[in-house]
Amino acid sequence: MASKEWNSIDNFKLESEEYYCVFLDILGYKKKSDDFFTNKYNLKDRFKRAIDIVLEQLEMMKTLNCINLDELKIEFFSDSIILTHPVNKNTKDAIHNILHFSRIFASHLSFEELFVRGGIAKGYHVRENINNKFPFLSSKALERAYELESKYAKYPRIIIDNNIITDIDAWNLKTFVIKNDGFHILHFSPQLINHDGNNTNDVLAEMEDIYDIYIHEEDDKIKAKYQWLLSYYYWTLTTIPNINLQYFKKFDVDSTNLFEKIK
Repeated sequence: MASKEWNSIDNFKLESEEYYCVFLDILGYKKKSDDFFTNKYNLKDRFKRAIDIVLEQLEMMKTLNCINLDELKIEFFSDSIILTHPVNKNTKDAIHNILHFSRIFASHLSFEELFVRGGIAKGYHVRENINNKFPFLSSKALERAYELESKYAKYPRIIIDNNIITDIDAWNLKTFVIKNDGFHILHFSPQLINHDGNNTNDVLAEMEDIYDIYIHEEDDKIKAKYQWLLSYYYWTLTTIPNINLQYFKKFDVDSTNLFEKIK
């Protein structure tokens, strides 16, 4: 039994602050990893290309004071990606930064055939290097974000925890959040589908690629994920005034997935 002197280390006062945390899981990662190590799919450089394009786009937005990524941290290991950003006192800007980056990032990963599901949560978070060498991480925000991803996300969607919704102002809610199956989720499809519908050829090509995977997939669980994605993209198209849906009808593969704009 440890002595009182030994256990006196627990007489401490923790100094921590709240963070927003995004936990993302790459769907079908094992296949991508197998292909990476057999020189069939360049996982590392595809990930790097997605990051480079995202940062290039956001750097342009930064010059217009649309976003600030100075406090955003990204960690990538195996099939998991963790994004963190301190809440700070200016909650509005912090939540905008994490939502905006997550939307663009998830979209560009998908262009590399890296579809993700995940969760966004808020909580106390401590990350330090012990002896300036060994990383230590303990995070209630990460725990909750992982719970949302592992228990509820199921499809290539990113669920936003309910306790964050009150942090998001009306403009950010309308821009970055929709409802699906009783959850608030990150609305990332506008990165592919322009709100004025003037890039339908690009959208059609992307959806054709996804549809081809969908119809040839034999695993029902995997097939359901592509079914959800096609349904989500098709719903997004229906929200664009005056768009001709004739060429997209075959992508309306599941009417049970209900989506709803935030009003």
